[in-house]
Amino acid sequence: MRSLPAKIILSAIVMLILGGLGGSVTSSSVTSWYATLNRPVGTPPNWVFGPVWSVLYILIGVSYATYLNAGYAYLN
Repeated sequence: MRSLPAKIILSAIVMLILGGLGGSVTSSSVTSWYATLNRPVGTPPNWVFGPVWSVLYILIGVSYATYLNAGYAYLN
């Protein structure tokens, strides 16, 4: 059985890969329709989205690993 830190790292890597796959599928449409939107004042610059989504995917991986770890604790 893997330790919690190993589960966290593995889950975070898997979530980043899945997020990257999703981003690669949708990246071509971002330059076409998103650039033409009338965005409200306060919309963050485009360079912010990559780091923010990466942090979100890592946190999804951490929460999933924590969930798995808690589930295995009840089975033992």
